[in-house]
Amino acid sequence: MTLQFCDLPFELKLYCILNALPVHLKGLAYLSTNSVLIWSPSLYKTRLLTVGFPSKNSTKAFERPTCIDYRQTEKTRVTRRIRVTMKGIRVTECGGPGVLKYVDDLAHPGKPSGKQLLVRVKSAGVNPVDTYIRSGQFSPGRLPYVPGCDGSGVVEEVGRLVTKFKKGDRVYWGISNSGSYAELVLVPEKTTFHLSEGLSFAQGAAIGVPYSTAYRALVFKAHLSPGQTVLVHGASGAIGRALDAYVIGTAGTDEGLRLVLANGANLAFNHRQNGYADKIKGCGKTIDVIVEMLANSNLDQDFELIGQSGQIVIVGSRGRIEVDPLLTIFKEISIHGTTLDGNSEEEWEKTGQFFASGQERGWLNPVVGREFPLSEADKAHGEVIEHKGGSHGKIVLNVI
Repeated sequence: MTLQFCDLPFELKLYCILNALPVHLKGLAYLSTNSVLIWSPSLYKTRLLTVGFPSKNSTKAFERPTCIDYRQTEKTRVTRRIRVTMKGIRVTECGGPGVLKYVDDLAHPGKPSGKQLLVRVKSAGVNPVDTYIRSGQFSPGRLPYVPGCDGSGVVEEVGRLVTKFKKGDRVYWGISNSGSYAELVLVPEKTTFHLSEGLSFAQGAAIGVPYSTAYRALVFKAHLSPGQTVLVHGASGAIGRALDAYVIGTAGTDEGLRLVLANGANLAFNHRQNGYADKIKGCGKTIDVIVEMLANSNLDQDFELIGQSGQIVIVGSRGRIEVDPLLTIFKEISIHGTTLDGNSEEEWEKTGQFFASGQERGWLNPVVGREFPLSEADKAHGEVIEHKGGSHGKIVLNVI
């Protein structure tokens, strides 16, 4: 019995799409109501695939299709079970951390096409922007979705146009196509970079969004020059120091201040202490650039701190703020907003080269604060916003 693709049952169409089977099959025959035998000599030659699905009455009919691959040779027959679902986080509605549901039936992201890579995720980064998307402050695009922008792992498969990576490479990335809070993820080649053996996967997951965003803010938006002074609210000064800038950092605890200094800042101030802004003004440095992580709390004060013709680059905000624009006029202040989505392919290339140099020279050494298992993504989202006890490094999810 020969059928066209349009005649196949929905479950088998879905399986073919997820696994990139040819839509013009040379031969196809039903073995029973629940399985089908496919023979495609143009692609598989001697391979016969038996695809089995649960019965139509099963409540699991669309959750766990399985495939048994029979490879026939003259002397042996090898059976291999192919898994087409995976564990990960699914979000079906916007809301609080409780909408992050750990499941074991996420659809496989599919084969990488063109300049995509399929990566087995080891660690996923947890960033404030993930919480903005989850809560609905930023649109997730469509529901349901898998959260997660950045992460690290090992390459499973590459698209036919990929030139920089191969299966087995250790990598980290800044933007994903299918969501990093899962066992497997599709990522663009341009936002993916090699991870050295000297850094752990947890550290790799700490690079993508925070370091790339800081680099974009300082280099592509503020056009930082060597010798200028940078104020970074609540973050490491490693990138600023690598760019030969004088870095002033802030943190909310004594431990946080020690980390800021250990990671490259020349000076550090506690932003939870009264009068800390006056201490910054009295440090003897004119601030040329401010990288602002929480504009809704600090922007009005930034106008007081920034020097003449200074630049403020906003990379994070959690609400509205009332400011006096007169200071921007008298000081001729420039204010930029920035996002990694604004990076061109050339800018991603420069970013990757800069961080490759940082791995070789040793200054790229991210601090990981807390690690959560993937199943506790809701707790990680609470921590990245609340920072109970202060922020002491990047929060990551350990996937495998």
